Amino acid sequence: MKLKYEYNGKFISVVQKITGTVLISLLWLVLCVPVFTIGASSRALYHTADWVLRHDLGYPAKEFFKEFRKQFKKSVAVWIPFLAAIVLIMVNFYLMNHSLRNKTMAMVVLGLLAVVFLLVLVWCSYIFPYISFFDGDDKRTSFKTSYIMMITHPVRSLAIFGLFIVCGLILYAVPISVVALPVLISFLHSVLLEKVLKEYTDPKDWEKRKERYRDEKEIYDQQLEDRADEILHGSGGDDYIR
Repeated sequence: MKLKYEYNGKFISVVQKITGTVLISLLWLVLCVPVFTIGASSRALYHTADWVLRHDLGYPAKEFFKEFRKQFKKSVAVWIPFLAAIVLIMVNFYLMNHSLRNKTMAMVVLGLLAVVFLLVLVWCSYIFPYISFFDGDDKRTSFKTSYIMMITHPVRSLAIFGLFIVCGLILYAVPISVVALPVLISFLHSVLLEKVLKEYTDPKDWEKRKERYRDEKEIYDQQLEDRADEILHGSGGDDYIR
């Protein structure tokens, strides 16, 4: 049963996580191209990073597309105000950069705009995981609750703020890192926000969610066992990533 062990072993698991990371990041980048779909793509990114990479459940592409379609209209509607704010910030950044002659004043103003821009991203980092976690809440509740989460958990918000800065520097120094950074950021968001989301979840619902993780894990592990048996008996089958 050496082949079966290797198929489900640590080495294969690491390879699957690496390929899954690259695949999910590329899917996110491609589906962000229309711009108005960035919200839906980011929601799918968070869920897939948490579901597939953190909890070892499901298949990367399958989960991503499923979550991209789920609550698509709501995700787009939530993203549009953030998009408008980001465009406004960028326009002001451009105008200030070309109109202010005093270098000190320009640095201060541009620095403040950069901080506001990062704060908008931090809020996005709360609201899309919130939508993924509480998909039954309406748009207004999602905005309100995610904002409260952000301001009442300053340490985690600052950590996310710093995370964006570090990732921006990494991306500037190593542009190819774009094939992995989106998923890594979402993975860390999942870790940082778990306790926050738990605070807003009924204990019974939280336990049901944990039970769902366990049930899905059993199903997924059984699928891997079946796949290993197919290989041992010389039959074909789909690849891991589908």
